[in-house]
Amino acid sequence: MAARDLALTLLDRSGAAARLYAPVIAGRRLAYAPERDTQRPSGGSCRTGARLTGASGPGTVFPRPAALALGTAGPDADPTA
Repeated sequence: MAARDLALTLLDRSGAAARLYAPVIAGRRLAYAPERDTQRPSGGSCRTGARLTGASGPGTVFPRPAALALGTAGPDADPTA
């Protein structure tokens, strides 16, 4: 148990735990495979969006503020749409 405690203390003090484990706990590394054709990218010729900061790719979590603005999230949203 002492070795475990020492290892966790070193990981915490070095910042490695925050860099490596915190994103996993926060769900920032989640990516879901598309289940329907409507969840897949359109296949257009625009490639700029993939290079923009914060751009979402296939299977990534859609930003909540954008979903609220589009009406696809929130108390009045239709989950079957």
